[in-house]
Amino acid sequence: MARRLQSGNFSMEYKGKTYNASYHVHEGVITVQTARGQESTQLGGLRLKVLAKMLLEQLVRTGKADL
Repeated sequence: MARRLQSGNFSMEYKGKTYNASYHVHEGVITVQTARGQESTQLGGLRLKVLAKMLLEQLVRTGKADL
């Protein structure tokens, strides 16, 4: 049985600034992408939104996310 591809856009406030990103989930792996980079990880037991924001925060901290 094929798994449904989940995707969308979201934003997050971090240190008073709002950052935008997109995400997609395929075969249990979530990828969060900005214009300057991307991060991926296994979904595991965390909720999708929580994990997506964690990955975007990592992109922000490493300078791979634009406002």
